[in-house]
Amino acid sequence: MENTNPNITARTKKVTNKMSNIAGLHLCDGCRKVNEERIKTLTNYEEEGLLVGRKQLEEKMANEVRCLTQMMEKVTFREEMLKEQMREQTNLKNSLNEVKNQVAKEEEMTKKWNEVVKGNIESLTTNVKEIHSSVLDTKNHLDVANERDIRRNNLVIFNIPENESFSWKADKEKVLQLLKEITDENLEKEVSNVFRLGKRVNDQKPRPILIKLLNLTTKNLILENCFKLRRSKSFNGVYINHDLIKLDRDICKQLLDDKKKKIAEKDDINNWIFKVKRQPELNLFLESSDLKYDLIVINEVKPKNVKNSSWNINEFNLPGYSYLVSNFCKASYRGIMLYYKINLQLFSVQLDSKFDEYLCARIN
Repeated sequence: MENTNPNITARTKKVTNKMSNIAGLHLCDGCRKVNEERIKTLTNYEEEGLLVGRKQLEEKMANEVRCLTQMMEKVTFREEMLKEQMREQTNLKNSLNEVKNQVAKEEEMTKKWNEVVKGNIESLTTNVKEIHSSVLDTKNHLDVANERDIRRNNLVIFNIPENESFSWKADKEKVLQLLKEITDENLEKEVSNVFRLGKRVNDQKPRPILIKLLNLTTKNLILENCFKLRRSKSFNGVYINHDLIKLDRDICKQLLDDKKKKIAEKDDINNWIFKVKRQPELNLFLESSDLKYDLIVINEVKPKNVKNSSWNINEFNLPGYSYLVSNFCKASYRGIMLYYKINLQLFSVQLDSKFDEYLCARIN
């Protein structure tokens, strides 16, 4: 098929002329025509090759464009992913800041609660310690009260010589003889037990004798007649005392030591005989009692064997109390005392009566 493309024909002629000029050939019309046909064929081949190359190049460029487009799409996608990650990172950072702030608030709140709980625990610990201390004090107080109650009917006799055989029966006979002498009664049935206190020692002074009595009445009877021991030929130098617990003995010892110290500032204590009696015994009772008394009445204040007016009323002072007295200074009376708390107002009242062993008071 003849190529009728004017561009190819023109190109063929142009190539033919150029070849003639280069080679210095001058072709006739026939040769020129033959050469043109051949050149035309070559040109067709070249054109076809160019077209194929162009097509391939276009396809390659299209592939490259597709690749570039895909790469751009991937880059765009990755940019979007990166932006999304950056947004998530920003959100995460904000969330972390919020969590951090929340944790800080929680730590502050926890710290405050810890302080509150610590304070409550310390307060609770203090309360528990106080309760424990109170329980121990109460227990000790009950133990002291129980021990006092156990010894309530007991008496202790001092300075009765020990027999050579250290016989319990001999000691009991001596005790019953003493009680018979001062009370004029046979108290054998009222005595439940008699025994010496402490370890047996040959070289030292006689051990005291503990007497366990069946009731308080018998004990008071014995104590009321103790003054007779002073005039006794058999038991002169013997004295009787309450069976005190260690706490009460320590209190009495402290009272004696304080009194000795006070007297030693002015006089030689070797010239004195010290005994605890009267008001200190009332102090012991008040200290051992669970109750707080506003009024305390005591009758027969002075000892039974002494009815003179030589007693000093100041010996009966009681801390925290004032007092009213009746018949205290009269030689034939033993006296009545009414102690009352210093925050109370009491006034003595006289009755129109021939009976004068009384004490009446009015509380305002």
